[in-house]
Amino acid sequence: MKRMEQIAKNKNQQKSFTLVEMIVVVGILGLITGGLLLSMRGILSSELLLKRMQEVEGESRFMMDVFAQDAAYSTINTSSWLAEQNESFNNKLIFSFAEKKSDIENLNDPARVVYSGEANTLIRTYTNTQKDEFKTELNITPLFKDPYFLIKKVRTPDGGENFMVIMSLIFQVSTGTGGTTLLPIETSVMSRTFEF
Repeated sequence: MKRMEQIAKNKNQQKSFTLVEMIVVVGILGLITGGLLLSMRGILSSELLLKRMQEVEGESRFMMDVFAQDAAYSTINTSSWLAEQNESFNNKLIFSFAEKKSDIENLNDPARVVYSGEANTLIRTYTNTQKDEFKTELNITPLFKDPYFLIKKVRTPDGGENFMVIMSLIFQVSTGTGGTTLLPIETSVMSRTFEF
């Protein structure tokens, strides 16, 4: 009988783990679990950043469409330019609206749109001929700094004058882990070539 108890005791000791073995196994499992959690955090952070960048892309597409449409039905206010000046770097841009260039030349105060920056936002201010003003913030994602506009005078082969406008925006996108990344976007449009 004692022999049977001794054999059973030896079998039980062979099947069980020592305390050191248990600590090593738990430590290895902890390292694996920690590594997986860190990887998941990185994946989730990257996915959040990608989602926010797609939102910025949608916002910027909307802003560029509005901007291009305003440029297509207006002329640029260059009253502050010197006669020999061919380009201007501005923090705001003024478009004057009319169906034909002759209308703008004959009107003392046509409708106009002003693009400017205010508190890291692109602002579109429309003023009609009755002096009613409509102000719109065009972005939800904040800008890193106020937008700027480069306006270049372009001469056509027949001696006409037109303007190319480059609008630069730098969005500040949150990464979801407390950091931010900058996303620069630029677009250029030609102001309308008017029919007389």
